[in-house]
Amino acid sequence: MHDKTLEMLIARAAAARDTAASRRVHAERLVQQARASLAQLQRYAADYAARARAQRAGSMDIAAEMNLRAFDAKLHDAVRTQANEVELRARNAATVAAEVAACERKLRSLEKLVQRRAVVRLRVEDRREQKFNDEIASRATAAFADTEGTPR
Repeated sequence: MHDKTLEMLIARAAAARDTAASRRVHAERLVQQARASLAQLQRYAADYAARARAQRAGSMDIAAEMNLRAFDAKLHDAVRTQANEVELRARNAATVAAEVAACERKLRSLEKLVQRRAVVRLRVEDRREQKFNDEIASRATAAFADTEGTPR
């Protein structure tokens, strides 16, 4: 793989990671909003139940009792629906978080590949330089031996 190709792959992996991270932030915000709505509904349902008990303590006709029960049932349905929404959004947030992790792993592996290639290039260059220096030393030794061996 060429360096340009690797650079392009790294740029794409970084962009994918950044996009997934943005989606994760959004998904987490949706979970928080859903939890806040659930908590608000639960508080309202508890408050309503307390008020209904107080009303029941007094005298109530059957129609009023039926209305209290019907509204209480609707509140409980709303709480269950919102709890399901929280669960759904939390699963979605977990999926997006897993995507972010996968993107980060891919980016790290590409960066590691670039680092390994750089190490290999340095080794090759070091060997080349060592070979060059050995040849120079060998020539210098041979030249010195020639000058030593020649009569003056």
